[in-house]
Amino acid sequence: MNDIDKYHNQQEIQSSTSSESLQYNGQGLTNEDKMEILRSGVDLTNKFIDTYAEIKRVEAKARMVNDWSKTEITKTVAKFKASQEFLYLAFGERNQALFKHYDLLDKAVASDDKELILAALQGISNIVTESPLKDFEHFSKLFDDTSQPLVDF
Repeated sequence: MNDIDKYHNQQEIQSSTSSESLQYNGQGLTNEDKMEILRSGVDLTNKFIDTYAEIKRVEAKARMVNDWSKTEITKTVAKFKASQEFLYLAFGERNQALFKHYDLLDKAVASDDKELILAALQGISNIVTESPLKDFEHFSKLFDDTSQPLVDF
């Protein structure tokens, strides 16, 4: 017998053994044994159904958390961008005003105009003593107020 024939004979033996085990009709089992097998099958089916329901519940919760986190991230990014813009505007405006007053002071010193020197120094003093963040606290409170809708930019 060659190797190919041996292989086919081996496959036939395995196939017939599997068929015999599948054709087992439960002979020799009592009714109580059969009921226990049936109960085990029902229990296993119920556990599968419960597990499937739990998976679906967890998936729904995960989707809800994912949606919530996207919303919170969007709010946080919007708050950051608005705060950043506020700071750029507040300090930028202050910088421009100081630049103009210092330019005016340079011209007043060059022309030896004492009244213009005093006016320029007073303008610089007013800008320096006033905090550019004085309105930032109010601005932040508006963002933290959940009753206020988020502003679109």
